[in-house]
Amino acid sequence: MSLLKKLLIGLLLLILVAVGSTFFMSDNFRVYHTQVVKASPEAVFNQLNTIKNWNNWSYWNSLDPKMTMTFNDIPSGEGAGYSWKSEKKDVGNGSLVIKKSDPNAYIKLDLDFNGEGNAWSEYILKPVAGGTEVTSAMNMDTKGVFMKLMSRTMMRTGMKKAFKTSMDNMEKYLAEHPDVPAPTPIVPDSAKL
Repeated sequence: MSLLKKLLIGLLLLILVAVGSTFFMSDNFRVYHTQVVKASPEAVFNQLNTIKNWNNWSYWNSLDPKMTMTFNDIPSGEGAGYSWKSEKKDVGNGSLVIKKSDPNAYIKLDLDFNGEGNAWSEYILKPVAGGTEVTSAMNMDTKGVFMKLMSRTMMRTGMKKAFKTSMDNMEKYLAEHPDVPAPTPIVPDSAKL
């Protein structure tokens, strides 16, 4: 058997194994990254909980300088969010909203990628020697062979890079701006009812 024929058979077997493995994969895809940020839990939480602060450190916000962002009327905490529009394919359009906010401990966000799917992400904060251990995670449903394979190969690598870069950026920003005050929360009229 020629070398080319052996390579083609090997490639076909590899594809069949990859496709077959998707039948044993959970529909839920979760990717996470944990690292220590050299800052207090309060400082890290303030950056995460105040949506406009994401411009200080977010990997995704740095990918397109021409991206337009529209913030809602709630600056921080549950209900705070923004939508984005970008001409760049790897940024796209979408929105995020904080769904749960436990001071200095936990943030949960809902993400909508405008027809490309939905996901939710979370940030888990834990005080440790030397700073704050931050676990950044994204969770999404993956249906079908293509989405399961893409999420567990290319998406996993890209998301881990995004999480690490964001936390590195936040640590650098907080080192340069150690006394960034938290904004006074604004309670919308609808929340007072």
